Order: sequence, then C-alpha cells, then structure tokens
Amino acid sequence: MESALPDTLCDLNGELVPLSKAQVSVLDRGFIFGDGLYEAFPVYGRKPFLFDAHMARLARNLDKLRIAPPAGLRDRDDWLARVRRLIAQQPADDQMLYIQVTRGVAMRDHVMPADAVPTVFMMSNPLKPVPAEWRHHGVACVSARDFRWERGDIKSTSLLGNVMARQRAADQGAAIGRWAPSLQMAPGRARPPGTPKQSINSPIHAHSAFHVSFPVVSSPSSQGVPGRAVPPGTSRHAMTRPAH
Repeated sequence: MESALPDTLCDLNGELVPLSKAQVSVLDRGFIFGDGLYEAFPVYGRKPFLFDAHMARLARNLDKLRIAPPAGLRDRDDWLARVRRLIAQQPADDQMLYIQVTRGVAMRDHVMPADAVPTVFMMSNPLKPVPAEWRHHGVACVSARDFRWERGDIKSTSLLGNVMARQRAADQGAAIGRWAPSLQMAPGRARPPGTPKQSINSPIHAHSAFHVSFPVVSSPSSQGVPGRAVPPGTSRHAMTRPAH
C-alpha cells in the first residue's frame, strides 16, 4: 500500500505543484547517482533563517560540482523570490524549508553531461518544535566516526564521489578513473578499484595514469597478479601495467 503524501504545494522547476503529484524522471542523475546537493534551513515567522549563508554555501557547492546555476535562479534575489513564494503557500508560520538541486536528466554515464538542465526541487513543512523536556533535560546522543564514501563494499547508488573521479579522468583524456589505495585502511585489507576512499580533492596527475585490459580467465589462479584478491562484484581480472 502506498503511503499518502500531503497535497501541500512544492516548487518543482519553478512550478508550484501538490507534493503528492510532483514527479521527476527515473534518469535524473540525483536518482541514478546521487549527483546533486541540498540545503535546508528553518523559517521563523515566515522569514528564512540565515538565508544568505545558506545560499552562499549552495552557490559554492554548485560550483564545486560543476552544476550551472539553474535557469531563473542566477543570484541571491532570484532564490529569495522563489523561497518567499513557497513559504507563503504553507499554513504554518514556522517551517523547515528544503532545497535540492541535481545535475538533471541524462542517459546513465558517470561523465558529467554538458547539456543537462538542472532539476530544482523545493518543499517546506511545518517546523517541529523541540519538546520542553528535551530543552530541560537534554537528549542521548551516539557519536560515530565519519565513514562517508568509505564503504566500497556496499553497491550504493550514492555515486557522487565516483562521478567526480570519472570526470577528473575525462578532463585529462583518460578512459578510467581509479581510487588510489588508502593508508588508513585496516592492515591486510584490499580495496576494490572504484572504491571512493581517496579524497576527491586529491589531484589526479599524469604520472598516476595506467592501462587496463580485461582478459577472460578460466580460474582465479590461471591469470592475474599473484596473491591479488578479486574484488567483490568483479567478473574478470583487471590486468594493469604502468602507462608510458
């Protein structure tokens, strides 16, 4: 049974539509790759909180992901007009406003498409008040090490790191982008090629290029590098040699 969604209005690519009727393509890169970003901020008394700071971060991140400013949203005033219009459609004075921008719709390919039109989605919901008991007594909190982009063993659709690595390779005329092994891994643990562990801010240099061929093998021991484990999900050995 499908869960019922509210009919409150949201903003999808500049059109106000009921949240229950809003739809995007299954080939939107936000759906396929997680290729996008978001901002969320509270609205108090129908006034967005720290709006300029959030928009500045949104602009920085759009630039980092090479997503062009969406049409009609070129500057801070354009965003503010759209945000205010959405806020006015909601019954609550205090709200939580969410903005998501993806690279848009294109056939599935890790390389960033040059002609994709960004998808812009905004919604605003009533702000849930913090219970008085929480304010008085506080709440329990569990901390965890930040391991985002380290779980290469999970075939996740959160592939933004892979997209950025593949684009760096394409920028330099390479056919493949590969993550370098990390010194922070557990001893004796092999990291499969393509695992998003190395920082995406680390430059890819020409001297790190390599050639890859994929010969069909009859058994794990018949070919390949001795003592090298085949990563989970790899159907053929990747034979590598340094590029010259």
